[in-house]
Amino acid sequence: MSAVGNKQPGTKKRQGGFTLLELLVVLFIVALLGGGLAWSISQHGQHAPVREAQRLVALLEEARAQSHGTGQPVQWRAVPGGFEFLGLTEPTPTGEIKTRQHRWQHEEVSAIVLQPPGTTLLLGPEPLLPPQRLRLQVNGQAVDVGTDGAQAFALLPTDDRSTSSTPVRP
Repeated sequence: MSAVGNKQPGTKKRQGGFTLLELLVVLFIVALLGGGLAWSISQHGQHAPVREAQRLVALLEEARAQSHGTGQPVQWRAVPGGFEFLGLTEPTPTGEIKTRQHRWQHEEVSAIVLQPPGTTLLLGPEPLLPPQRLRLQVNGQAVDVGTDGAQAFALLPTDDRSTSSTPVRP
């Protein structure tokens, strides 16, 4: 037995710090996370048109249902930086009534009404609508949204129809 404070013979003092293996494992994990983040950021823009189109489909169907419920005609129209629903109103903080407007989630979005040619889509109140189609473009990528008039609005395959309408840009 040794006295208090004395080292026992044959014991080594452990050095502080990390081993090379521990450092390599940490570097590997950091590299994986960095690569995943870089890939995620690069893919972000590729899904923008689909996300915008899905959001628009939901809002078009909501406006269509409100038009059916109230019996009031509602039209969708693209405006610079977004779109509005003519016929649907909402109060402002000052108590005024204004047309319901929405902004695009991405600044680079443009919208073109393909069918019927013009600038608006009719959303009701009739249960059967004329066939309608519009194209959203974000950074050169396009997605079509439309309905045959009887079914709900949905994402449609993009065709190569000529677009005589002028896109509305922010």
